[in-house]
Amino acid sequence: MAFKGQAMVDAATDGITLNGVLNVGENSILLKSGLSDLEWTGITEAGTAGASLAFGDLVYLNNEDSKWELADAGEADAYDKKVGICVLTAAENAATEVLLFGKVRCDALFPTMTVGNPVYMSDTAGDITGSAPANARIVGYSSTADELFFCPTAFIASGGASAFTDLTDVPAAYTGHALKVVRVKATEDGLEFSTAGAGDVVGPAGATDGHIAAFDTATGKLLKDGGVLGTAAASAVGDFATAAQGSTADTAVQPEDLEDMAIIKCNLVAVAAPTVNDDLTLGYAIGSIWIDTSTDTAYVCLDATDEEAVWQQTTLTAAQMTVIGNTSGTNSGNETATSIATIITGVDGKTTPADADTLPIIDSEASSALKELTWANVKATLKTYFDTLYVTLQLVENTAIKLVAALSADGKYSG
Repeated sequence: MAFKGQAMVDAATDGITLNGVLNVGENSILLKSGLSDLEWTGITEAGTAGASLAFGDLVYLNNEDSKWELADAGEADAYDKKVGICVLTAAENAATEVLLFGKVRCDALFPTMTVGNPVYMSDTAGDITGSAPANARIVGYSSTADELFFCPTAFIASGGASAFTDLTDVPAAYTGHALKVVRVKATEDGLEFSTAGAGDVVGPAGATDGHIAAFDTATGKLLKDGGVLGTAAASAVGDFATAAQGSTADTAVQPEDLEDMAIIKCNLVAVAAPTVNDDLTLGYAIGSIWIDTSTDTAYVCLDATDEEAVWQQTTLTAAQMTVIGNTSGTNSGNETATSIATIITGVDGKTTPADADTLPIIDSEASSALKELTWANVKATLKTYFDTLYVTLQLVENTAIKLVAALSADGKYSG
């Protein structure tokens, strides 16, 4: 070992201050072993306490005020900073000394350690622990059960479990649990392996595009390839209805019936009536339903020809409903002259017609349309006609026409 420079002995501390380079060469710096309580050996650094510090406290250098604070793995501002072990008890803002690398023993603060195992920063401020917390940072290793070799890592250890079975609330191994699933325990405090549930369904390893799935056996838990709808393969695995269903099987939809079925477009949320342009080019077809929600009116497509679509209204307006509601009598839909005559002769008679009474007539000048004629117009028309047939007799004032009381012979008249 060689030293180049100036060495000074501090009589107060028995320390040596080196102002130069210490060349160790093939020699070593030997750290003391077999420490007593509250002893340390290694590399230290002088600093200022940012809180009340005791010998053995794990501390970190606060980057905001450059003071040493109690380290806490639960604090993001502490677990990833420069750390050390306090080896000089100090009050807040007082001078202190911090071990950066070396050995230290503090029976009052250090837990009983396992030789050779890692030691971590604790969730309790200033403490160390042999169990890794969530933010696990290794600060050293145990030399003995009560002596810490302090050599903090410059990174955050991964901590936690590296495999599912390493978790504390799951089975310890996979052995004997082939093809089982993971489920929450009935006690709701962990996970466990379990066989398939009572309602689980197991199918083939693969599938064929376009084929249907069919139950395999009667367990209700096995599926198999059911082929294509309408083919022998699909029918062989059982129709939608079987003889076991009784008479319903005769009328139930069978797979082969689905071949001729088509899905047609409908518009159930329209806000206007359909037009001739709502045709096959837009996906509509005969039978398509259209509902105009703005008027609560429904239509059905009777012809979907391009630009010539025909839509028939299937709902009645309020006015049309009123007409139907006011309609009385019975109409067989196949009336004859005899049945009409029976209807007419069966109603009540009227001796003296009023001018407003009406009679039905066939209008020859209007394509034989059925119309009504008032009794007032009948009288007016007859008067006009009769006036052309007879001479109007005018009497002079104070004159009269006297009829012969008794005619004298055959062939005579008076009028």
